[in-house]
Amino acid sequence: MTLSSVLLAISSQGTTRNIIRNPSLQESQSADSVHVLAFTSQGELIVAESEGSFTMEDWDEVHDIGKRLCCDEVDDNPMQDEALEEKNGGMMGFVKSVLKEKVGDDLYWKD
Repeated sequence: MTLSSVLLAISSQGTTRNIIRNPSLQESQSADSVHVLAFTSQGELIVAESEGSFTMEDWDEVHDIGKRLCCDEVDDNPMQDEALEEKNGGMMGFVKSVLKEKVGDDLYWKD
């Protein structure tokens, strides 16, 4: 089994609220809350650490974004969050491609 994780921060500026993927140290320190989530390759949440001020609705949104980022879940909604625009295949796709390459390199002699 493999797992993947993501760091997200919720930052408010007036009435605008943003969820930042992989925030910098400065962004983390000025954020309303910071969240670390880890998911198994089957999409099960195994780590959820949060710090700061947030509502359950905020946490639910962070969970949903974190799961999509980590587990390559497809969102049918054409209006995607900014955090998902950087996805480019997601983390689980990256992990699978690295593992496939590693297995191919290790078993090249069998061809």
